[in-house]
Amino acid sequence: SNFLHSRYLSRTAYLEVNASHEICALSREPDKSAPFRHQGIIYYPGLTTRRMSEIMNLRYKYYILDFGVLTEHTLPEFNRCDHRVVITDVSMWKSARLESFAKQLQKNNIPWNTLKTVGRDGTKSDYARLHADFGIQVEPMPVLKDPFRITSGCFHFFEEIMKGD
Repeated sequence: SNFLHSRYLSRTAYLEVNASHEICALSREPDKSAPFRHQGIIYYPGLTTRRMSEIMNLRYKYYILDFGVLTEHTLPEFNRCDHRVVITDVSMWKSARLESFAKQLQKNNIPWNTLKTVGRDGTKSDYARLHADFGIQVEPMPVLKDPFRITSGCFHFFEEIMKGD
């Protein structure tokens, strides 16, 4: 969301469509469930899919949908997205969640090559193992000192994510 807003100077909304409420930590509002603005982006914490649909009718250029861990309720919405990015831990000891997700994709006939997969943590051998085990190319996520201060050095990474296939 920060990249889209700062690079393209576009109205951007971040929709947290999961129950983690992690994005509330950025809010200075007394009501932590209320929408709030942070560095030009409008954040909508803790949304239901119904409320998400209502917000999607507002006039934003970009909508970033954070589904957290996909569920049977959010998977259809995830499938409707123009760009689908999966952020995963690539470390071997955290692969059970990714394996479960891979099975969910397979069950719903969603091929990996329709997603952009971004990895955090892990080693080169972890990335190679994911390619061998699941047939997916995982792009390493750049380390950002401050995710709200994206420098031009990271633009290439985010532009690749936004390209699509």
